[in-house]
Amino acid sequence: GGFAYAALLYATAGGNGSGAKLNPAVSTALFVARAIEGDVFAAELAAQFSGALVGFLLWTGCTPERFEEYAPALPYHLENYQDLGDLAGASLREAVLTFSLALTILATAVDVHNRAYTRPFSPLAGGLAV
Repeated sequence: GGFAYAALLYATAGGNGSGAKLNPAVSTALFVARAIEGDVFAAELAAQFSGALVGFLLWTGCTPERFEEYAPALPYHLENYQDLGDLAGASLREAVLTFSLALTILATAVDVHNRAYTRPFSPLAGGLAV
């Protein structure tokens, strides 16, 4: 997972300091840190959510019609979370790990004090954070 994400980051690295064009949370962090302009931020979010919608539509088109029969057996299906504590814990872990990824990208790709040393490695650091 992490190595594939690093490869995708290398493939989509741009000249505006972002490089993590795949994650809306990272784009939001870059916008809040004033590393990207508002129009670039809006374009990135539009592209990211459009890509998510296309992916969902492709998944829906490729999923068997009998998906409802075997979906409850999937380990991450929402109905398998009988206790809301499990769901809250998973949400907390997701928030912490997303913050870790955004912080890693900000520290390696955006920080002007050490950009010369860390920028070439920012996709790798982002992939390892994932």
